Order: sequence, then structure tokens, then C-alpha cells
Amino acid sequence: MAPDWSKKCTLFTPDVFRVCVNTCFNETGVRFKLFNTFCMNSGRLIRNIMKAVRVAQFGGPEVLKVEENVPIPKPQDNQVLVKVYAAGINPVDTYIRSGTYAVKPALPYTPGNDVAGIVENIGKNVTTLKEGDRVFSMRTVTGGYAEFCLTEEQFTQPLDENLTFEQGAALGVPYYTAYRATVISGRARAGETILVHGASGAVGLACVQLAKNLGLTVLGTAGSKAGMDIVEENGCDFVFNHKSDNYTQQIMDATKGEGPDLIIEMLVLLYIVVTYTYHFQDATKGEGPDLIIEMLVLLCIVVTYTYHFQDATKGEGPDLIIEMLANVNLDKDLNMIKKKGRIVIVGNRGSIEINPRFTMAKECIVTGIILMNSTPDDWKEMNASIQTGMQKGWVKPHIGKEYSLNQSSAAHNDVINNTGTQGKLVIKL
Repeated sequence: MAPDWSKKCTLFTPDVFRVCVNTCFNETGVRFKLFNTFCMNSGRLIRNIMKAVRVAQFGGPEVLKVEENVPIPKPQDNQVLVKVYAAGINPVDTYIRSGTYAVKPALPYTPGNDVAGIVENIGKNVTTLKEGDRVFSMRTVTGGYAEFCLTEEQFTQPLDENLTFEQGAALGVPYYTAYRATVISGRARAGETILVHGASGAVGLACVQLAKNLGLTVLGTAGSKAGMDIVEENGCDFVFNHKSDNYTQQIMDATKGEGPDLIIEMLVLLYIVVTYTYHFQDATKGEGPDLIIEMLVLLCIVVTYTYHFQDATKGEGPDLIIEMLANVNLDKDLNMIKKKGRIVIVGNRGSIEINPRFTMAKECIVTGIILMNSTPDDWKEMNASIQTGMQKGWVKPHIGKEYSLNQSSAAHNDVINNTGTQGKLVIKL
């Protein structure tokens, strides 16, 4: 039976061809140059399998297994085959792998959506990209933890030469989420104050960079000294440790209080209560003292609440809060947010009990976002902004840690057990 040369040749890459030919040809000779060209072009044709992380069952990080004979997918009409040089790791990857996410992929599957690499092949209807282009993508068809992956043309963008492939793998989900939260949902405007609650992670740092570029005063929090340093290095005006007992008061102090307005409101209430009391006493002829005592008790409650509320906020608060962990911080956000401010929830890992009266008192807006709910117009706007940011230099992804494909399980463990995120985690291929 004839050997299966197609599989044998997967190990015989263009680089191996060159090593072999060096023993027979002079590199300056015409024959070598022709052979070298053949090797470069034939690499795509010879190879048909790849290494990829596969998940055969939902569970912990240990279910991430590297397989070495996964077929390389072929692009359909509007698809792009990308040779992956780096793949980003997002928290949602761990939720999907565990089987707890709302949407469960068919098993087996390859995780990952953020990738950066070089276009290997394109479908017949692809017009904006060509073979050899440096690209990044925030949404894959076949999964990013692999040597090759398929992406849709509409979710695949040119990667500026100023950025490495590792930085490219940190662009998609973090920066597009940051833009949608800050600009599209949050309606951030120059001159406003924004609090990024959890600013040292990939999305948080992207929010900081974007907000500074838009002309906002930026407040950020982190859970460690190293995280705070990174947030400050990325242009944050004020940085706070959200593990500190009084950090919310520090934030309010930094936002320059409008306490007098709140006191005036309470003085108006005092005037109404006192006036009402005396009018009622006149009408009751002699029962006034009992009613005065009752009104004084009520007055005491009102004034005490007012001063405690003022003492807790000491400021007008941020115009906009981008919240990375709502199940821990949303109650604090409602206490800190400026009147008529906006809270945009980007991340959440559970439930939380809040007092709706805070939303009434502040007349604030609380909303959540999911990147994949973006409209075509949203994608167009986000693409333009990120491309401009790369060219102008304000888009600067920070890489926290790099892993090999074989270390995918360790990477997921680090995401789960994170105690102080510092940038993006990426798999380097």
C-alpha cells in the first residue's frame, strides 16, 4: 500500500526544504532562488493538518488538549484563512469551556476569538484582503487557539506595522468592547469625568487610552501596586486601589464636590416641613406640641440621612463609570455616580443586591453591553477608530503574559485565579 505522503509532508515545511537544499545548491545561484520561491509558494499546498487546542467535553482547564493532526480548514466565499502568530485569551473563553456560558458550542471545538497573523488564503468573494496581509480578528469561525483559523472578512482588519502580532491579538475584543462601552453606549464627551472600575485588564486599559484620546478626565482602579502603575503609565489622571477600604471616598474627593446643591435641596425640604408644621399647629389649637415633636423626629431623620449621604459621596462623582465586575461593585457605582450619569456594565460574574432608590436619587442610567450585539454601523465606526488609533499611536495594547499552545490550560488557570489583572494574556505560536 502506498504511503500517505500528504501527511508525511506536513513536517516537511519550507524551512526544512531550505536546509536540505543548502547542501546541494549555492544560495546565490539561480537554481536556489527558483527552489526557494517554490518552497515559499508550495508550503500552503503541501500542508493540510495543524496543531490546535481541542475541547472534547466541558469542564475545567484540564479539558484543553493539544492535537497535532487537526485538518486545516478551507475558506468559503467570504472567509479568510489566517496563519495564526498570536491568539488572545479572554475571560469568556473560560466560561464557554466550563459549559456555564449561555451559548454552548458543538463538541469538539477550538476556543478563542482574538487572533493576529498573516492571511494564508481567501474565499472567492473577499475583496478587502489578500494573501500575505498582516491582520487581526476579533471573531473566528473555527477557533483561535490553533496554527490556522478561519475568520469572516467583515471581522478581519489590517494590523498596523507599528504593532506586534502579540499586540494584534490584544486588539479585537478589548478595544472594540472599550469603544462600544465608552463611546456608543456611554456617550462619553470631552471634558467629562470617567471612572474605569477595574482598569488594569485589557479592556480597562483600552478604555483608559480611548478616554484620554477623547479628552476626558480619567479615574481608574486596580487591585495591586503593579496594576496601579500600569494604569498610571497608560495616562490615567487618578488611580485608586479598589481593595482599599475608603477608595470610594477618595474617588469622590477627586471629583470636586457639589455638596452645596445637595444641602440646598435639604434646606428646601426643611422649609416645607417647618412651614407645614406651624400651619398645622395653628389649625389644631393646642395639640401643636404633640405634632411638633413628631415633626422634629421626622426632621432629624431627614437631616441625618442628608449628612450621611453627603459624607459618603463628598463630590459630584464621575459622569460615566465603566464597570468590569458588576456583581461586586454596582452598589458602589450607584453611590458614586454623578447625577444623570451613566454606568455601563462590561463584566459580571454573579448577582448583587442593590437599592433602586439610588437610581431614583441620581436619575442615572445603568446599561450593559455585549460586543456581538453591535450593528453594522457600530462595526464600521469601531473599525475606523481603532485603525486611526493604531496610526496615531494611542492604541497601545499591553501584554501581561505569553504562553505556548501547550500551556493553554495554565493560561485558563491564570484567568480564573486572577488576583490583579495586568494587561492581556496571549498564546504565542
